[in-house]
Amino acid sequence: MKVILIHMPFGPIRWPSIGLSLLSAAATQLSIECEIRYFALDYAAKVGVARYQQLAENAPDSSLLLGEWVFSSSLYGFDEERMSKFLEHVKQVEQTRGLQVDDWDDDLIGTAIKLHKESDQFVESCFQSIAWQDYDLIGFSSTFQQNVASLALAKKIKSAHSSATIAFGGSNWEGIMGHELLRTHDYVDWAISGEGDLAFPIAIQRMKEGESLNGIAGLYFRSNGQVEPDFQSSWAAPVRDLNQVPAPHFDDYFRQVEASNFTNEELNPVLIFETSRGCWWGQKHHCTFCGLNKDSMFYRRKSPEVAVNQIRELVERHGVRKIQMVDDIIDMSYFKTFLPMLIDEDLGLEIFYETKANLTRDQMSVLRDSGVTFFQPGIESLSSSTLKQMDKGVSALQNLRLLKWSRELGLRPIWNILWGFPDEDKTHYSLLPDLIPLLAHLPPPEGAAPISIHRFSPLYESAPEKYLPVESYAHIYRDCGERGVNVSRAAYLFCNDKTSEIPEYDRERVVRSVRDWKTSYPVSDLLLIEREGRGTVIDTRPIARASRISLSSVEYAVLKKLETGETRERVAKGLDSACGPDSVAAAFDRLSSLALIIPIDGKWIALPTQGINIKPGAKQRYKDMTE
Repeated sequence: MKVILIHMPFGPIRWPSIGLSLLSAAATQLSIECEIRYFALDYAAKVGVARYQQLAENAPDSSLLLGEWVFSSSLYGFDEERMSKFLEHVKQVEQTRGLQVDDWDDDLIGTAIKLHKESDQFVESCFQSIAWQDYDLIGFSSTFQQNVASLALAKKIKSAHSSATIAFGGSNWEGIMGHELLRTHDYVDWAISGEGDLAFPIAIQRMKEGESLNGIAGLYFRSNGQVEPDFQSSWAAPVRDLNQVPAPHFDDYFRQVEASNFTNEELNPVLIFETSRGCWWGQKHHCTFCGLNKDSMFYRRKSPEVAVNQIRELVERHGVRKIQMVDDIIDMSYFKTFLPMLIDEDLGLEIFYETKANLTRDQMSVLRDSGVTFFQPGIESLSSSTLKQMDKGVSALQNLRLLKWSRELGLRPIWNILWGFPDEDKTHYSLLPDLIPLLAHLPPPEGAAPISIHRFSPLYESAPEKYLPVESYAHIYRDCGERGVNVSRAAYLFCNDKTSEIPEYDRERVVRSVRDWKTSYPVSDLLLIEREGRGTVIDTRPIARASRISLSSVEYAVLKKLETGETRERVAKGLDSACGPDSVAAAFDRLSSLALIIPIDGKWIALPTQGINIKPGAKQRYKDMTE
């Protein structure tokens, strides 16, 4: 038996597909020949890596699904009138973005139009490049904006080879979405909803032995023109023991990368790896906007020994030391087991991980020492009331503290400011632009934007009838109607009507402030330098009243007490006997007037960072201010 697995645009190209690579390893364990074809790499070579990445990363607006629209002309045929209607929709979306329109790329829209007109040429070249009749199963991965290109190629294959067995899997085919897509695309024979580690090997083994696919949990299949099972939300049995999951097979990806003409600067591949599945926080409190882990929330992790051994083998095999961890959240026990083991291995890794934001400074030090350079802590907001509505389990004070420690330890947190939650505190967004300039020396967010409503998220599931699919689906799936695709069942993204409840003036001020933050960060520092029990602060933020601030002994003592946040009363109680209440009060007044301390969540926190060098950009600014 021979199996081929297909990775179409606009799937990731900087790393292999973790899903397909695990399925390939599972097939190999059954002595079934399996290969992976990365047509996404071919398309990136055709259109250019930079443009490909923009489309794959949802530019210029995630609701447009621009990458899906590009290939809709291959799936359904080019239609000038429908293209015009979609472009009218694009213009409407552009007009609703306010200040965010500055990020709009008209050249990208122009490129998308050109690619839309030519998309069938690429799909045809994919079809012509492989002898499909040689394979017993042709499987497609479909995540994010990968669905339409995959369907277009699957349709061509089935038209030419009616006996071919075509299967789909991935997040676009989970639950009711998979049932609906299989129902309305009769050239797809079966699909897996959820984790495929157990269902896929059973299915291909049964195919090999000529047995029925009936009864495999999470597998939809076509029988006598009908989709079985007939209930509309089936899920595959999730893996219980991750130690039993084989190491992913990346050979096909790196072989195709090596055969391409990409330069290191263009692609710079990384390894992708998982040390856990599910979300231990989500088991207790599912973040309200998160649509992940619908039927696999329960947390599982690899043993530290298995994880380290597999990483070492992959690094040695492929010679790549950058690793993208796909875990939704790191296991907290790893700070005492897995990460110290990585430190001992000394593999020279550069790692990305997702964490929670309530880490201690010691835990963040372990992250850094193990090779983590970028991490996503799920900050999302600097308002405790909004964070409570998100069910994040952290406070604004904890988030601010994490930003300080990130700057001190040289870690880069990836985060965004989000809004658009039901009943959120709208006054926060009127005050946030006044806070942001004080934080210019701390790692800024990637941007500020309204949340998207995702299927399976608590927000959506609490009242699905309230949310309509984003309009782009109606422009992409041609056959919408009674017999065609019901986009309410096939969609993952839905419209958020709560974004307009925040005044446009405040939203635009927040967007402008975040943009200024990103611009000023490279040249902004706020450093506390300690010598002989006294302190000096170097301030190169745009709001700085002085570049060099000498602190009195009391001011220095107060600043130290507020490093991680404390109430004014407790600081005064600890210092009054030694310094006197008037001196402590005066210290608070001066430090506050210089924006060196701020109140947050009923406490005060010191903003200066310690133990780090001045940023290169800030050095010149400091020199200019003091000469």
